[in-house]
Amino acid sequence: MLRYVPLDKYNDPKKALAAPSSAFETNCCTARATCSSATCPPGSKKKTGVDTTKCLSDAASCNAGVLCCTANTAQCAGNVIACGSDKYKDPKKAEAAPTEFFANCCTAKATCSLAWSGSKASESDASVATRGTVAAAAVGAIIVAMATLM
Repeated sequence: MLRYVPLDKYNDPKKALAAPSSAFETNCCTARATCSSATCPPGSKKKTGVDTTKCLSDAASCNAGVLCCTANTAQCAGNVIACGSDKYKDPKKAEAAPTEFFANCCTAKATCSLAWSGSKASESDASVATRGTVAAAAVGAIIVAMATLM
């Protein structure tokens, strides 16, 4: 038998094991959340006048897409400006004000020379430098091990 989900509800996967019986709506459906429960991600903000708009399913579904949220150009993540080939748009700076876009929103990319030298150009490059030093030591150990086998 084909069952229809009312427009103000959704077929809740958390209730998937419930017996559908004649009480399908009660046993299988949950009321759809509204945009009033949206928590928009960094770089976006809640649209005005959408608090009563029904989301696709639960409160988490209100946070994705453009139904409840719109770009917030007052934050770095809400802008589509590229940082250039030597920098990247840093997600840690997503909520910063883009008044000085390149300084506030972008971070210099790590370079291979940093990785192999083991030096630290900045806090964000520290893990790259450590990995490079460990990789160089591992390559050296492999060469020594192979030489002893010959």
